Amino acid sequence: MKERAEAIRELETLKMSVNTVRENDTKCKVMTGLSWTVFDTLHQYLVQFVKSQKTSKMSTQDQLFITLVKLRQNPSTDMMCGIFDLAHSTFLDVFSRWLDVMYANISFLIKWPDRECIRSTVPAEVLFQYPRVTAIIDCFEIRIEHSKKQKTRAITYSKYKNWTTVKYFIACHPSGSITYLSKGWGGRASDVHIVRNSDFLSQKFHHAGDQILADRGFTLKDDFAVLGAHHTVFHEGPKTTVSRRCCKFSCDFEHQNSHCLHALPLLPERSASDACHPALMPVHLPSDGLTLCL
Repeated sequence: MKERAEAIRELETLKMSVNTVRENDTKCKVMTGLSWTVFDTLHQYLVQFVKSQKTSKMSTQDQLFITLVKLRQNPSTDMMCGIFDLAHSTFLDVFSRWLDVMYANISFLIKWPDRECIRSTVPAEVLFQYPRVTAIIDCFEIRIEHSKKQKTRAITYSKYKNWTTVKYFIACHPSGSITYLSKGWGGRASDVHIVRNSDFLSQKFHHAGDQILADRGFTLKDDFAVLGAHHTVFHEGPKTTVSRRCCKFSCDFEHQNSHCLHALPLLPERSASDACHPALMPVHLPSDGLTLCL
């Protein structure tokens, strides 16, 4: 019995779990993107929304840890099952369930800040060149599998990426925090079309004199002018501090969130790949996973 107990303890040390990073900010941040303190606080907040499952032997901390590791590091599903010693179906169930819980209860973190917050947190070098800036806007695309249905494949085909994609419109504060995320669209939709069919062009977000930075692809000067705001192209002329900051943000954002492509197929019931949608209409996509990746 003593040898068996020792063997079990040895196996538990080899198997990855939340105990691997417990009370260790460095390890926890590498694996999940959060310090241990933040992870523990997040768990305490979310666990109240999780329905207890008597059949599950896995702790809720482990379940959240597994979900965040997948979102942050994106190992293959087979690797996740191997390092956490889980059945394939168990991992998918845990990941899907916690994705829903997090989306329902922390998606409010992506919000448009109040005017005082915007003004007081704009970096000094940006404020010097654009004293009324409130947002940097862009669109990004995520590659998806080709649909079997021709109509769906047509509206998701992106000429820019030369592949089927889903496209989102995003706005960020000059400091880098995400402040707006649109619904998903097929890759065929233009950037301008997506913005005009979102609620971003409203007085809820913009006041007279505001400056919105974007690249040349956004021909929306007249749209913002109606609101009294100014659409400013930041790539014009020599590379300024602001243009470098915006370029870096855009590149880093697409790179860091490219793993969403691999996470989305884990939720096939939410996939748009086999749905039929009117041309240029927003498609029903798994925005919960994308929102959490941000």
